[in-house]
Amino acid sequence: MKHIFIGSSGSIATRHIRNLKLLRPDASIVTVDIDGKADYTDYRKVDFTDTIAYICTPMELHCDQLEYVYYEDARAIFVEKPLYGARDSTYITSEIIHEDGVPIVCGYNYRHNPLFQSLKSRADSIAYLHFYGSEDLSPKYGPTALGTMASHSIDMALWLLGDPEHCQVADYGAHCFVGIRHKNKASCNITASMHSPFRVASVTAVFASESDKDMLYRNGKSDHDLKWEHYFVEPNDEMYLSEMNQWLEYVEGGSIGNLCGFSEALKVQQVMSGNSK
Repeated sequence: MKHIFIGSSGSIATRHIRNLKLLRPDASIVTVDIDGKADYTDYRKVDFTDTIAYICTPMELHCDQLEYVYYEDARAIFVEKPLYGARDSTYITSEIIHEDGVPIVCGYNYRHNPLFQSLKSRADSIAYLHFYGSEDLSPKYGPTALGTMASHSIDMALWLLGDPEHCQVADYGAHCFVGIRHKNKASCNITASMHSPFRVASVTAVFASESDKDMLYRNGKSDHDLKWEHYFVEPNDEMYLSEMNQWLEYVEGGSIGNLCGFSEALKVQQVMSGNSK
């Protein structure tokens, strides 16, 4: 079976191709990129029938390429986040939303980071999360703080704390602020900034009993000292390898594991648009 990478010369695609070769040395790989070094320069010239497609291009291209590959009968699709910003609408066609049996996942790779794996095992006792991220990102492809760093944090909040009850988003392009109140009475705040002279990402988690969580949720305070932990978040090669391994197992007939399914990715898009429904 062929694995077709759109945007194959980018840093994410290069990492995925390396891990694919490591995990499946005999895999047939086709590359697509406008740089002239790939097998194709135009993805519309490629036959995607019964292939595994990887969309690793700039964010504003994701939706159009996802729809094209889907309707060209790809067997499975891995699309890098985010879909946000690709269109005025944060939704794709109803056929794709329902997935129609085609495995589609989004590359929210922090699900495979050991730090968040640890927090996941204690998620029921988390009352509050705060994510902070800053990075010096080039505006070449029009990235935003909400569409890049904050989208990972939103996925982590939903993955750890469940569906939102209410959310607020202040998107200023280079800076953004997101607040989420979850149905399980936990809450989360996210602060992200671009064009920083340094790169840093951190998360603070506050742990509480059910009664204290309820007081925090309703009143913003508790009568007891609460346990909190602060971590710096570092991406690593192992989490990308774990993501690729789970993806291959999924398309070969296994479970979705910790991968972000497309319906889950749409919930991230809803929060990013300020809609908690």
